[in-house]
Amino acid sequence: MWAPTCLPRARYGWSESRRHRERNSIGDYALLSDRHSAALVSRDGSIDWLCMPRFDSSSVFARLLGDDAGHWSIRAAGATEVSRRYLNRTMVIETTFRTATGVLTVVDALAMGEGNRGHELGNDSPHLLLRRATCTAGKVEVEVEYSPRPEYGLIYPLLSAVEGGVTAVGGADILVLSCPTPMDIADSSAHAHSTLSDGQSLEFALHHGMRAERRVARVWSQVEIAGRLEDTISAWDSWSELHQSYEGPWRDLVHQSGRVLQALSFQPTGAICAAATTSLPEWKRVQDEIHDAIVTNGWSDTAKAFTQSFGSDELDASNLMMALVGFLPADDPRILATIDATEERLTDERGLVYRYRSHDGLDCEEGTFLLCTFWLAHAMALSDQPERARASFSNGPSPSSTTSGCWPKRSTPRPASCSATSRRRSAISVW
Repeated sequence: MWAPTCLPRARYGWSESRRHRERNSIGDYALLSDRHSAALVSRDGSIDWLCMPRFDSSSVFARLLGDDAGHWSIRAAGATEVSRRYLNRTMVIETTFRTATGVLTVVDALAMGEGNRGHELGNDSPHLLLRRATCTAGKVEVEVEYSPRPEYGLIYPLLSAVEGGVTAVGGADILVLSCPTPMDIADSSAHAHSTLSDGQSLEFALHHGMRAERRVARVWSQVEIAGRLEDTISAWDSWSELHQSYEGPWRDLVHQSGRVLQALSFQPTGAICAAATTSLPEWKRVQDEIHDAIVTNGWSDTAKAFTQSFGSDELDASNLMMALVGFLPADDPRILATIDATEERLTDERGLVYRYRSHDGLDCEEGTFLLCTFWLAHAMALSDQPERARASFSNGPSPSSTTSGCWPKRSTPRPASCSATSRRRSAISVW
């Protein structure tokens, strides 16, 4: 539905990604926009895509790509029916959850600049995602899950509770979630549960800032959030009033298409983005092809392991990362065989791991690397071999064994017989 702008780098399992794609079609998402950036909202009230502060910025939420790539959901517990609509003449989405005890509506929008009307739509956008949860009948339990994952899920930010919300710091991004109820924080995620009765509302906001800019993200009050949401609704309504006078066949579709095109336009230049997301359909096809090729061509029947390069029989400890990043399950027989081969043929007499033993063009032998040793221990742990993992980890020297109390990258220096150039490279790279 939406085409390419950039290529994501995701930290998620390939099998998890495929299962997630089977559960959620791109066509089931609703688009939000402030004419600087875009968000996609699933039918169950989850923001599964958000890039800030621009359309082509890296993502804050990217669960479209995999379950661990970030999301923010607000939903009614035990919902038996879900429906949604855009509020009249706007790109503000309203999702309605019906449960056995009541009805909850969630209204979502990316805030426009304060007081924007007509052609001003998108001026001075505050880079603020607004969400309102309202019980419109009976009583409902509201569940909130917040898992920001900047850089397409690569970064797990540090979350901290502050008065009125939660801050998240990771990479270049600073995020401040305004939440009217206390949240439980664990594993770079936050959770909250609330009970609402008919007529009660909760206002939420996510404000984005950048470390390198003066623009500061902050907590927004309930009154401020409510005011900006109503102002954003009025901003879209005024633009539609000015531009959408068509009366004829498929009137509603024509008007909605016009608003979508406006939502995909970049306010500073007026250019229309080819995508609200990255090239998701194409990227998914390409990533699957790459995955299948590497899995096929990177395996050696002779070495009985994944190898250093296609067609090679040489081992390389970096292949242990296939389990660590979820490229293949850690208990896949090929991963288990690679673990065994690494331990048998890439370790020294102490059990420390070489990155590789093949010739690299230098005139002496490479030493073992502590990081590679820890990769081996980690892969063993992930493959449900805790005793082997503990033994491998214990092979590494204690930090107290060095004068600085820090681990060096490499545990054994190159021999003195190396050339002066190689020794200089060794000194530079040892940390």
